[in-house]
Amino acid sequence: MKKFAALTLALGLLVAACGGDDAASDPASIDTCEGIADATIATMQEVIDLIGDMDAADLAALGEPGAEMPESFAGAMATGEELAARGTELECANLGDLLMERADQLEVAPDNVIGAFVKQGLMDGSEDVFGRLGG
Repeated sequence: MKKFAALTLALGLLVAACGGDDAASDPASIDTCEGIADATIATMQEVIDLIGDMDAADLAALGEPGAEMPESFAGAMATGEELAARGTELECANLGDLLMERADQLEVAPDNVIGAFVKQGLMDGSEDVFGRLGG
């Protein structure tokens, strides 16, 4: 379970460093750092929702050695990578601050502990949500 949480948080951080939403379907069309931040929050919401839809057995299975990431997560990962590249092109040095400003837009169900952890990390400005896990 701890391994899955780390994988999920890695995905969340990758996306957070990058972006998501309708503009995320074509990251090259995003022309501002604010747009990258907006897309990031939308993609983060998608990831949080995916986590929230998983039951305990699904979450535990992801922690097994050799477990494959579900296609839905893989899609979000690919989007995140594309948005990260676009953010680099745009020289978005202030992306962390922009994400902190938008983190309160994320909606997390009360029983989605991992999603809440990711959201709180963004709100705190934590670049290393892993460090908050203690390992």
